[in-house]
Amino acid sequence: MFDQIKLKMAMSDLKSGQSDAIDRIYDLTNRMVFSVIYSIVKRTDVTEDIMQDVYMKIYQNRLRYQEDQPKSWILKIAKNEAINQYHKQMKETIVDVESLNTLSTNTNETPLIDLASQTLDADEFLIVMQCIIEGKTRKEVANLLDLSTSGVTFKLNVALEKLRNQLEGGTNHD
Repeated sequence: MFDQIKLKMAMSDLKSGQSDAIDRIYDLTNRMVFSVIYSIVKRTDVTEDIMQDVYMKIYQNRLRYQEDQPKSWILKIAKNEAINQYHKQMKETIVDVESLNTLSTNTNETPLIDLASQTLDADEFLIVMQCIIEGKTRKEVANLLDLSTSGVTFKLNVALEKLRNQLEGGTNHD
């Protein structure tokens, strides 16, 4: 079960220079981080590489960390790293005639993923990616995030409303 208090303590320890704190942070967050990254890049090998980058960024930016919500901060780093890698992969793709249709289908998804990543907080983004994009049940997502099913449903509805508002009028009602 996810423990926000243990994560806050580990972040505090990391900030104060305790080198074993990054291991505790990894143990507390690796499933969530993996899930966020995988929901974007869809490849296990790439996901594992990005995870290494995420934990390096956490370590490198430990002195800048000032938030009260370490899980959100970590998931935001994971989401941003995955999106950056996704865009990098898209740019590096060599387009040939046979792959043109597949590529055009993938790029049609990108604006919505980009909108979701810019509009939603880390938990909302993860829930949308898991429930809508990955097709996981709310119960599966609840187990992954250590939330109640009704909590996932509520956050999913809030996230979808935010996205609907962005698509309809470009406003964000928090």
